Amino acid sequence: MKDASEVHIMIDNCETLDKVLGHLSMVKKRYYRSKYFEFRIARDKIIRKAINKCIENFCSDKSKMIKSVLNWPFRKVVLNHLVIDNKLVLEPYEIKPMVDKIMEEWTRVHMVPKVWSRHWFSQYASLDYVNDDAFVKIMCNISFNEFFQVVGSLPNGKAASLLGIPNEL
Repeated sequence: MKDASEVHIMIDNCETLDKVLGHLSMVKKRYYRSKYFEFRIARDKIIRKAINKCIENFCSDKSKMIKSVLNWPFRKVVLNHLVIDNKLVLEPYEIKPMVDKIMEEWTRVHMVPKVWSRHWFSQYASLDYVNDDAFVKIMCNISFNEFFQVVGSLPNGKAASLLGIPNEL
């Protein structure tokens, strides 16, 4: 950002009012851009602090975190700038139509075709050797005979399982 003396010299060197207005517009945009980046830095710090507080509340007292979320006040959104395709828009008469258009497109239901690659078809394909009722019986208790039959079929001399049960029973 140029200081006041540099801006004054620039104005003295300009020949026409259009050039002066052009320079002032450029200074205004640079000022707003610098304020925008200051705002983003401050906002990011606040967001990080809030996230850390939410994580802390969630780990220590989940009900407190949920209650705080439910009691958040509704706030009005005021836009003084908009960034679209890395272009900074500052003029209010340009911002409102752009926001309206974005919200209209964003809230519209999008019919996205489900395109699956061959990889995912093979991952989710039914397996012929798995019985249809396998998942129904998965949580049923097993008998001692079934347990010893399975453990007896395992090879000897291998590492114990995560439960610490060796194959040599």
